[in-house]
Amino acid sequence: MIELTDEELMASTAEPTPAPAPVVPRRFEELFPNAVEVIVKGKKTKIPVMPESCMYGWLGQKARELDVPLGFAYPTVITVFAGNNCPAGDYVRPTLYTALIGPVHCGKSLTMDRAVASFEFQHDGVVAEQTVASDRGLYNLFGVKKKKDDETVTLLKTHVLVQDELRDMLCKVGIQNSSLAPVLCKLFYKDSAGVAVKEGVHDVLVRLSILGGLKCKDAEEFSEVFGKQTNDGLYDRFIFAIAPPVENADWEWKPNKEVRFPKGVRISTATYAAVNEWCADGKKIDRDRGRTKELVLRVALLTASANHEDVVTEECVRCAIKFGEWQEQVREQYKAGQATNLEGQCMEAVLDFFTLNPGKKYKWSDLGKIKSWYRKYSSCLERVRKQLIGDGVLMEDTEDEEDERGKVVKKRRTGMVWLPKKEE
Repeated sequence: MIELTDEELMASTAEPTPAPAPVVPRRFEELFPNAVEVIVKGKKTKIPVMPESCMYGWLGQKARELDVPLGFAYPTVITVFAGNNCPAGDYVRPTLYTALIGPVHCGKSLTMDRAVASFEFQHDGVVAEQTVASDRGLYNLFGVKKKKDDETVTLLKTHVLVQDELRDMLCKVGIQNSSLAPVLCKLFYKDSAGVAVKEGVHDVLVRLSILGGLKCKDAEEFSEVFGKQTNDGLYDRFIFAIAPPVENADWEWKPNKEVRFPKGVRISTATYAAVNEWCADGKKIDRDRGRTKELVLRVALLTASANHEDVVTEECVRCAIKFGEWQEQVREQYKAGQATNLEGQCMEAVLDFFTLNPGKKYKWSDLGKIKSWYRKYSSCLERVRKQLIGDGVLMEDTEDEEDERGKVVKKRRTGMVWLPKKEE
């Protein structure tokens, strides 16, 4: 008979020590289980949080690792992954434009920083953080400046343009005569864009995605940023992400930095059919899903590629469609702005006329009568004229006024106004 010591006897009868519980990222959505509260037209309105049924595969798991609300995390990791040289799928382009919307200190920058830190990219310089102020800025950043006839751009690279303050770039889009919005719209579908000027040809060759934080305290401020200049295309091309605010962020968070090579993915006929059927269903509820369809297909392609699949699966496209439906709910409240006050309408009327007639000089007083501006906008027309001239958008002719000795004493306005042509 074997006798046990007291220590051995105690050890044999003690309950086993439980294994440490796995670290599970916090669920911010549990604090806001139904909706994100936003202000629309001065009233508090609720937009549903992004449902987890939108999330798919490896990128869905990567989003959970960021320890931030999933409504920010998931669109962000998909957009960052798009910079990892994902192959195009048939006619679907593997790029995204994404804006994280919210007031200050809600976690936009934190989300973007953590997502970028979680990826190891295939080539250097994937993430570009410079503020783009014009179309020429894009050419200088991603292309060849003043390209000569014997120069060519042969190396196509993918990039994610990360803008901590997306408002800075969108304000440049809104400048009169700016070509930035058309170039960004073109790069949404194509690898190249360019302009020929007298100094040479400015060309850019890039597979571009955009990720930015858009500080907006309410839907009205959003509509001011995404105003009339961006409404004709650029607004429709963006994914808009909203989420509950990040509170008590874990500053000891460490990234799980991974190399995740993308895989070429085929988009099957069944996938196109499923998305087309979803678009057709939208007509029954008076929704035009044409542009959202493009975003759904891109999200499906990128998430399937990150999941290393050969073809976009039925489950993958189902998640992407759920994501598209959430986008519709966000867009119902965050809409591109149109001028709603009299001064804004006057400004649009004046700019629309001169934009159609660049370089031609007109007498302001005659235009006011012919176009009925004096009758429609009598209270603000002169103020709009001074603002446009003061901002350098419109030019005004002046002539010298001389004294009896022929000395110029002051400049006198002739009343002739014009919009300079772009090359001027």
